Amino acid sequence: MKTAVLMWAYASVTTIACAQDATAYLNASEELQRLSSLATPESGMPRMSDKKVAALISTLSNSRLFLDSAPYQLKDLSVLMNICGKSNAAVMSYMLFDLKNNIDPNGDPNLSALQMQKVVIKNAHTFQDELEQLQPFSLRCGAKMNPLLTEFLLSLKPEELTDIRLAGLKQAQNGTMNSLFGVLLMSNDPTLKISYRSLMLQAASEAAASNATILPLTARRKIMELAKSAQPNAPEEFHNGLEGIVEAMSDTRCEGMCRF
Repeated sequence: MKTAVLMWAYASVTTIACAQDATAYLNASEELQRLSSLATPESGMPRMSDKKVAALISTLSNSRLFLDSAPYQLKDLSVLMNICGKSNAAVMSYMLFDLKNNIDPNGDPNLSALQMQKVVIKNAHTFQDELEQLQPFSLRCGAKMNPLLTEFLLSLKPEELTDIRLAGLKQAQNGTMNSLFGVLLMSNDPTLKISYRSLMLQAASEAAASNATILPLTARRKIMELAKSAQPNAPEEFHNGLEGIVEAMSDTRCEGMCRF
């Protein structure tokens, strides 16, 4: 997720006008985060089997209402960033559940990375029902935000392209690449529900053209190669999604955020 670039963009965009009313989304997000903050290894995370949680996740997954009901413009960027940030936080609360009990923060960085990977894989399996709803929205939200972030970036004067902003942009590009890598790797995991993998892949495919515009050509090529390698053995219902990613990442134009 584009955390750093969101921070510098948010600080610069002061007009808050919303194409959609985000109140319901933000309220649902706050309640889910409250419930998640109470989770322990013994009690576990909020689950879809709880009707209240299911209703919250249904709101947080409603792309039609919160992403597609009206177009977002640059003046709406801060609101969209807020929605995308909350969406990402919900996904991460499930993906990184119980991380602190499974990783040594003072240990070897390579070992810590492996420990984190194990936690993410375990949680992806445990919380498939919840992530199946939450992750596709997060992918689509980022795709909605990319053109607005690009428009904002290109509106800046050269002296406003500070090192902090450029570092934030680089982190955003890395986050997007890692997100797509994660989707492709999980789509190739037969131990995950096919419906979960299919919905993630479909959302990633829909977002691919937008994501390609912010990625350097080297990153696009890596994603394209991974998607191609997954095609021969992929279930038939995955073919269109993988082909959409391959096609988008084959674009060699480098404009906007790609140039930085």
